[in-house]
Amino acid sequence: MVNMKKISMIALTILTLGVTSCDMDKMPYDAVPTEEALTTIVGFEEARAGIYSVYLGLTGGSYVLAPEVQADAFNAVADFSNKYGELHRWTFESTNSTVETIWSNYYAAIGRVNFFIDGVSKIDENPEIELTETQRQQINVYEGEAYFTRAYCYFYLATLFCRDYDVATAASTPGLPLQVKYEPKLSATQYPGRSSLEDTYKQILEDLEEAEERIETAKNGIADYDRYINGAYVTVNTAPKNCGNYITVDVVTALKARVALQMDDYENAAKYAGDLVNSNRYPLSNTATDFESVWKNDKGTETIWQIAMTSADDAGVPLGTIFIGYPTTKKDYIPTQTLIDLYNEKDIRLK
Repeated sequence: MVNMKKISMIALTILTLGVTSCDMDKMPYDAVPTEEALTTIVGFEEARAGIYSVYLGLTGGSYVLAPEVQADAFNAVADFSNKYGELHRWTFESTNSTVETIWSNYYAAIGRVNFFIDGVSKIDENPEIELTETQRQQINVYEGEAYFTRAYCYFYLATLFCRDYDVATAASTPGLPLQVKYEPKLSATQYPGRSSLEDTYKQILEDLEEAEERIETAKNGIADYDRYINGAYVTVNTAPKNCGNYITVDVVTALKARVALQMDDYENAAKYAGDLVNSNRYPLSNTATDFESVWKNDKGTETIWQIAMTSADDAGVPLGTIFIGYPTTKKDYIPTQTLIDLYNEKDIRLK
């Protein structure tokens, strides 16, 4: 007797294999081929969103907390959970997972930026890319945001993985490996070695100048930090008053002030910071109620740039849990008396 059930199963298996083999020729449903990614204004807008999305991770969690607990401002309590314990005790090695994650994720962000910048440079080489003049100006602004992001990433890495900047020794002090082209097929041995600290900061400053030049066009109404959709500008800014979700010229100026301060260039640090303070666009909170509202209610006037987090799914990693004892009531770290003593009794931040 013929086993029809067995034949049916064999036939179904063959049919399934046949269908699968056909599907092997299809591109993944959740990816776009590299050569097709930046060929339309939508592609550039999506890539821009991808660059902004990296900030959700790079500005929270261990990226901020690791250097804090490694410094002298906080002490671990006697029975703490050992979170960031190796960093706090200074017993960490290069293979420490937090160290590796910070390094690799910042370079992944730099790779994403390089992909975008390289894509912009190839617009005129590809006759299939059709963009209006307004769209080209938009992309010019987006490219400025990308340059800022690369400068931000290299600056952050330099503060953690390089020596303090000294103009007298910077040319001979090791800096960072500087990768400014998107080259995913390079092997580990083909990527550049460490540059000098002088060249690292030179790259950061050059990227900030490129960013400022391109984002400046937005002030003339080209992008206006809004999204241009179907021939009209649609406001997507959800940040507090005076503050934007997008990188502006003022954001670039703020980072230039920080970089100058790190380089002991106090004259320019004061100039850039003074430009922002004297603009009166970001008045400081001067009452305890207003200051508390900045942190508790997400409202205030002194924030220059706030990364958009419109839902729980794209929220950043919280920072305060190890200090306030969440989700339990047990704290991991408490401020040192030295830190507390830096705030006088009239300082609204002391409470």
